[in-house]
Amino acid sequence: WKVIDHKDAMKKIFLVILSSIIWVACLMAGSELSYRRPLWNDEIYTQTNTIDKISYIDIFSGRIPEGNNAPLFYLIQKGVCDLTRYQFQVAWKGEWFLHDEHAQVLLRGVSNVCMSTAIAVLFFALSYLYSIGLAILALVFMLAVPSVWFYWIEARPYALWFFLTVIQSIFFIKAAQSIKKGGRDWLWLCLSHVMLSLTIAFGAVQAIVASIALWLLDERRWGRYLGLTIIPAATGFFYYQHSPKFKYWFQNGPLRLILDNVPAEYWMLLVLCLAAVYFLGPIKGLKPSPSMNPYAPFAVLMIAAAWAVLGVLKYKANPGTEGFAISSRYFLFLIPVASMALAFIVRDLWRRFTNDSLIRLNILIVVGGFLMLRAVKAYIAILASGTFMHVIR
Repeated sequence: WKVIDHKDAMKKIFLVILSSIIWVACLMAGSELSYRRPLWNDEIYTQTNTIDKISYIDIFSGRIPEGNNAPLFYLIQKGVCDLTRYQFQVAWKGEWFLHDEHAQVLLRGVSNVCMSTAIAVLFFALSYLYSIGLAILALVFMLAVPSVWFYWIEARPYALWFFLTVIQSIFFIKAAQSIKKGGRDWLWLCLSHVMLSLTIAFGAVQAIVASIALWLLDERRWGRYLGLTIIPAATGFFYYQHSPKFKYWFQNGPLRLILDNVPAEYWMLLVLCLAAVYFLGPIKGLKPSPSMNPYAPFAVLMIAAAWAVLGVLKYKANPGTEGFAISSRYFLFLIPVASMALAFIVRDLWRRFTNDSLIRLNILIVVGGFLMLRAVKAYIAILASGTFMHVIR
């Protein structure tokens, strides 16, 4: 047992060092992205009309003059500005873009830390619980989606939402695996649910989805659902009720909102992997994968919830162009969920052919081909958007 504990400790130390390197590299990349991209309309509006103008109590009470009234990001951002004694100095005259290098890096610091931490934590957790290969695959799936780069450093709640979704996913897996063993992972999952509902109204839906998935996995202790479901749902409902209601419309159709976060290549790869698993059937002597068992119902229900919300939004949408256009960033939470689910199913398929190098080669070619295509398309999309062009430097 001492040898096993020693190996486990050494593995943990190695992964902590490696994850820290990834975290620092991501922070540097995020800082460079912040430096390159001027502040845009929504970031300036948030800073001037929420962070600089209203008090902590007003923020916490749901008096934010934005569609998202959940206070967590705004409280953190206001705290950072107060600690650094920063206040927006430029008189904003409605410009869509504003170049201010100091403000670009400082105001995006919270989002940069959140996204960088999400990437590093995801890598560490999957590497420690499963394998480095699985962790790398999940990160590649995640970073090949342009939306990650577009909202990495935006001074709004998206990166925090992304980070908390990663945390929720990790503790969901740990809580699901320890249902029969006991443990306190469900307490951390409860905390992530409360934090999600304090970040965005949809966080309450994510909490409900995770709770349903745990129930399906045989977590039947009712008392736990107070923190897992009821408190987050009540919190999310409170802030949703206090949020201003704006008219909205769909600019490029509802389907585009999903495909911007879970691209067509991922859906095709998912169908191919599921078809391969179904037609090849179970292999004698192969134990059920511990990876997909807990995460599959969570991922399926989360994607189903996204489609359901999209249907509700479409039903209530303004037929004209009055109000604002619904953006794909409202479905950003799907990126880590889909990336992890795809990584798990590819891993499960790979494990079926331990002794068949030819089929494994074909899996590498198919998965690698889809990822290369996705990465090239992401690169083209980022260049075409001009988001991080070196225009003013």
